[in-house]
Amino acid sequence: RKLTSNQHLELIRAFNKLHKELTERRIPAHCLVEALLEQLEDGALQAVRLSSVPAKEEVKEDQLGTARIDAHGTIRFSKTTTATVPMPVNSEQLRKRIRFLAVAWELARLKVPTEAQLASLTMGCWEDHVEWILGDEVNNVEIKSANGRSVYTPPWHQVLEYEFQVRSHAAYLVNTTGISLHKALISAREDEKVFRLHFITPITLAASTDAVVQTPASGSGTRAATPGRELSQADLISTIVDKAVKAVVAKIGNPNKNTGTDKTRGGRAGQRGKKRKADDDD
Repeated sequence: RKLTSNQHLELIRAFNKLHKELTERRIPAHCLVEALLEQLEDGALQAVRLSSVPAKEEVKEDQLGTARIDAHGTIRFSKTTTATVPMPVNSEQLRKRIRFLAVAWELARLKVPTEAQLASLTMGCWEDHVEWILGDEVNNVEIKSANGRSVYTPPWHQVLEYEFQVRSHAAYLVNTTGISLHKALISAREDEKVFRLHFITPITLAASTDAVVQTPASGSGTRAATPGRELSQADLISTIVDKAVKAVVAKIGNPNKNTGTDKTRGGRAGQRGKKRKADDDD
């Protein structure tokens, strides 16, 4: 399981023969590649948070390490690695982290080229993934409040959380169905349940709460169907959320209505992603 520094360098050389040469700042951390290879060996993939996707230069190793006493009573030292980076704060930083992840997966594929889980997984797969996240169906989607006076866009932290949940569901699909990670990423982006649970519901709740704050107090606000009884805040939020969810799904389209990969909601990144160069040309 241990990936030596020499093996890491060999993988980088192999990568450079197939793709544009990696600069020092674009090399993913040794520990990241090692962790992905360990997942493949165990047969259980797990999505990593982008805060755990560092570049080689962002990893700090304690050369002395942590002292421990082994079974024979001998004190031994092991190196400790710190591999935590800040979460992306904008679209370019998100692209940067996904690019590190893409390179790390490509290095893992070069190490185990016959691994079925990595069949057809290319750098372009991750390019499509990040452009879809940053496109009109996720980051740029707009939700109008029930009163129509304001337009709500997804908070950045929710975009990042949904991106992680898509990769997490993709890993689940690989583990439980045996499909490749390439196909699993597409299926996860098309999954309506994941879309509603980790994206639509959180942002519509936030939008509806904002609408409730702006709704006039009793006497001038919305009333329930029963005469003389005002809507409770919970009922009002429920009504607004229901309308908002239906409006967004209607605007984006139901992914289950399409069958072709290219036509589905998450099948490709869209025109904006197609216009960007792939990582090899970056």
